[in-house]
Amino acid sequence: MTDALVQFAATTGPPEGTLGAVFSRHGEYWTLAYGGEVSLLRDAKGLHYLAVLLRSPDEKISVAALVAETGAPLEPISAADLERHRSAVTKRIRDALRRIERNHPALGRHLSARVKTGYECTYVSDPDQPVVWKL
Repeated sequence: MTDALVQFAATTGPPEGTLGAVFSRHGEYWTLAYGGEVSLLRDAKGLHYLAVLLRSPDEKISVAALVAETGAPLEPISAADLERHRSAVTKRIRDALRRIERNHPALGRHLSARVKTGYECTYVSDPDQPVVWKL
């Protein structure tokens, strides 16, 4: 299935003036394709958080919403819980970015420069070279 997804991304191509990329989960692995390179990474929670951010470029997403999006129930939380979520989400995203950079340096550099973490997280699109993600 991974080969088919990469082939689909290569044949359909992104709109003119944009870069096509793949960030897609298939069972225990994620297929990452960017800049003509493809990598597979074993599943990790930080990759789920990144996928949520990539799905909504330039949108600020609260850490509570990211945690809820990946399976935890969204309940009213205290300031201490919010800080705990912020710390955990930031750590998992940074761990995922390090893994991506080791396995796919170009994508790792792109995401490290464009993903912002805090109480709200975002993937800031590149106005000079927008990326169309197949998720």
